[in-house]
Amino acid sequence: MITISRLEYEGMKREISELRFLVEQLRYEISLLKGGKDSRTSSTAPSHDLNRSNRISLRESSGRKSGGQLGHIGSTLSMSDTPDETVDHYPCVCEQCSEDLQVVQSTSFSRRQLVDIPPVMPVYTEHRSHIKICPLCHFENKGSFPEVLQAPVQYGARIEATAGYLSVYQGNVLANCSETFSDYVCQKAV
Repeated sequence: MITISRLEYEGMKREISELRFLVEQLRYEISLLKGGKDSRTSSTAPSHDLNRSNRISLRESSGRKSGGQLGHIGSTLSMSDTPDETVDHYPCVCEQCSEDLQVVQSTSFSRRQLVDIPPVMPVYTEHRSHIKICPLCHFENKGSFPEVLQAPVQYGARIEATAGYLSVYQGNVLANCSETFSDYVCQKAV
């Protein structure tokens, strides 16, 4: 039989308590590392949490079905009566008997429209300062450039305004704005 003093017993008891606490901390860390991450302990979205307790909606039910309600006037894109471009799609061969339809006139058509914005292309405006020599005193006279033109090539007012909009209002990083305009200008400059 082993005998230990009261001081040794208290020391061992304290050490066991500390070890138990350490084991619990390590178990918690292991559970996080094994996938116990949630939106509170990592950068994952709340919708990816395995624990459904935080998926409960705080919104009170209105008693109506979700989605558009009866009588609600919806809005959608409307077709243009004067499209800028028209692309015709003709059937070439009969789907049932494989007869050639290339010379057959169409009897009607159905239509769909695609709405898009035109491609962004830079517009280069060249300013020329002409030189004229006075016939009387032979002095070389130069035309004056507008005051805003300070460099051989520079961005115009619309690009400056758009850059301000993208960086300040939209919160884009200046480097991204610079890269965007560089990509657009390089389309035509090449």
